[in-house]
Amino acid sequence: MASKRGKQSDIWNHFKELPEKKNKVLFTICKEEYSYHGGTSNLRDHLKAAHPETQPTFSSAAKTATSAGTKPIEAFTVSKSTKKCPPSKASDITQLIVDWVAENMRPVSIVVHDSGFRRMMEYIEPEFTVPSRTHIVSSLKARYSSCRKELVKLLEGVDSVAVTTDGWTSKAVESYVTYSLHFVDKDWKLVTCVLETTEFKGSHTARRL
Repeated sequence: MASKRGKQSDIWNHFKELPEKKNKVLFTICKEEYSYHGGTSNLRDHLKAAHPETQPTFSSAAKTATSAGTKPIEAFTVSKSTKKCPPSKASDITQLIVDWVAENMRPVSIVVHDSGFRRMMEYIEPEFTVPSRTHIVSSLKARYSSCRKELVKLLEGVDSVAVTTDGWTSKAVESYVTYSLHFVDKDWKLVTCVLETTEFKGSHTARRL
């Protein structure tokens, strides 16, 4: 069945059906699963936004336009540079993206799916390839582990702390609570550390908090 669809649409050059999972397809580039209900619009939108390098380049689009006697918009797309960003620089840029996501609480999807973000990165550093969702998530977990170790080491020299909580309800009517520590360091500076933000079910009473 997949081969038949592949002849009908070039989208199947990058996706394949999962026989064991109904209404699911696998994206062969980033190995993520996407919903499929017979139409390929959502799959093509993902390709255009997250992987513009898979779209027709000037040469292929111009060839199609010439044979058809028309000039589609793709015919004016300039091929992306084949050069690669130096590994050290690519690593630094990736880390800056991870820091931005973590410190400003941005969704990972803005890196993977946001076409505006990708256009900006392509303009700033054309040779840089934006990391996949899997890589970003893995880097965020590594950053969390590193920050946790730093916090544990910092607290080893603290005699006493004040603990505070802050609870709120999201627009989706989901309750959350954040636990924070406050203390004065050896230089007499007030330090605040967030321990955790987690979903909080039930009433927000002092006893339960």
